[in-house]
Amino acid sequence: MDNKTGTPFQYVVFTAALGAAAASIVPLSIDQDSFFVLQSYAGMGSVDNTTDSEPNSFTVQIQESTGKLYMNQPMPQRLICPRQKTIFLPTIEIAPGTNLQFSFVNLGGAGNTITFALLGLKRFS
Repeated sequence: MDNKTGTPFQYVVFTAALGAAAASIVPLSIDQDSFFVLQSYAGMGSVDNTTDSEPNSFTVQIQESTGKLYMNQPMPQRLICPRQKTIFLPTIEIAPGTNLQFSFVNLGGAGNTITFALLGLKRFS
């Protein structure tokens, strides 16, 4: 590992089982020991059909505690993390200790538990 590439790492957040059309806000703090280089997202809802290549059971919007938005509106699951392909992002470097807030809305049936991951690299300074 060198400081230009980093160590592969993921941050994962979960919601409780959400009712139909319910919303949930989930906080996450980036570790203090390193920058996180966000490269992609992955996500699924417990009500997703496993044979669906583009499930769409939730939306998500990510915001830093400073107010900085990572997308200008809630993104549907099928656009931000489709199963059949990986969406690579322009490099987004998140500073150590940054507090993020994930705003989820359940588009699926009652009892949808959402799992959402930030995929990338830990870069130690």
